[in-house]
Amino acid sequence: MTFSVFRAGFALAQILYLAFTPYDALMQTVLGTGSTPDCDGLRGISALCVGGDAVPDGTRIIVISALLLLVVVGFLPRVMSVVHAWIAVSLSIGIALPDGGDSLAAIATIILVFVAFSDNRLWAWARRTEPLGPTARGVGFAGVVALRLQVAIVYLNSAFAKFGVEDWANGSAEYYVSRSYMFGASGLIGDALHSVTSNPLLLAAITWGVLLCEIAIGICILLGTTGRRVAFVLALLLHAGIILTIGLWSFGMIMISFVGIAAMPTSRRDKFFNAPSWVGPGRQRIGAM
Repeated sequence: MTFSVFRAGFALAQILYLAFTPYDALMQTVLGTGSTPDCDGLRGISALCVGGDAVPDGTRIIVISALLLLVVVGFLPRVMSVVHAWIAVSLSIGIALPDGGDSLAAIATIILVFVAFSDNRLWAWARRTEPLGPTARGVGFAGVVALRLQVAIVYLNSAFAKFGVEDWANGSAEYYVSRSYMFGASGLIGDALHSVTSNPLLLAAITWGVLLCEIAIGICILLGTTGRRVAFVLALLLHAGIILTIGLWSFGMIMISFVGIAAMPTSRRDKFFNAPSWVGPGRQRIGAM
């Protein structure tokens, strides 16, 4: 159940930005790059290129969104995991103005192919009735471990890279982020955030708090069950805060889903989440990390 919920979160985030972002904006030419999508060579197999000019842009987006909707509803999870990875990679390399979550979604959905390797159910929400063999359980577990390592790399790299930026190092970055012309907070939330970040002590606490939160997520996701719970809660709070203050809904949903799958239990004794679908009946543990 947990795996299906968070994988649906990935797909839903992608549907939302395809639905609410004009196609021309997604494909806006950026200085120093050619026209998009680039369909030369192997890129021609991209979901944004298949069919060429014979397929209208609007029709292409509708078809891609429909396929993502099948992922959301849990249809043929093993097959659709491959389709989802294809779409995610296509969006990552084909959109001229990605929001930051596209590249991560491409990597994560490729890993999720291995997590869904043994899931031959018609619907992801149906209860599994047959236990899995050691190979299937091992492949699924390896996929989750790979996601945990990826979470650690992403968050620790993000945090330590910020220390090299003067505004983050001196604790003033959130002042400028909250007032950004493109992504700054607005309305009542904006007024409140502008007031809070005008106080030097509170500003430093928020700015450095983001860095500490990212470091904690990167470390805790590699610990045991309790550590992974902490990592998920911190990621939920961090990205919910980003969504409420500066928007970036699709990015936030992708990151929460990313950490959520990585924090999945590997034991049926773990009650924080339901056990993932590849833990077969009668199997108490498939490993621990």
